[in-house]
Amino acid sequence: MSNKREEGEAGGKGIKPARDVVGAIVYAVLLKPFGKLPESWQRELEASHPGARRKAAVIYVGQTRLPAEERFSNHLEGYKASAKVRRYQQQLIVLDRWRPELPFAASPRLVKEVYLLARRSRVNPAQREAAVAELFRRAGFYVYSS
Repeated sequence: MSNKREEGEAGGKGIKPARDVVGAIVYAVLLKPFGKLPESWQRELEASHPGARRKAAVIYVGQTRLPAEERFSNHLEGYKASAKVRRYQQQLIVLDRWRPELPFAASPRLVKEVYLLARRSRVNPAQREAAVAELFRRAGFYVYSS
């Protein structure tokens, strides 16, 4: 099973999943701290996350058939990329491994629930992405999701 590189939208090369890859994973990207984001986006995040703490992490949640590292690479290269991830990314958070290493404090229950939703599965990836985003939101984080 090897993934294939393809010409990206911004002229770079992107990675596409091999045809034999089954199911999708949910992944996350830690974005810049809230105070370092543009004020317009800060206002938007505050309005949509009334329960978030001012110093809470800002997290992008997405889903892919690729390994998380390859999808993150595509974001950085501009291939099927989120502009906000490309501009404000700090660190990839691989969620589909048991005991993902989260760069912020999180309860063991949250970690387990996120892992169970994030691991490779054929179950509707958009629903699982939304569920992971909601778990992070309820835990008090700012979440951006496609």
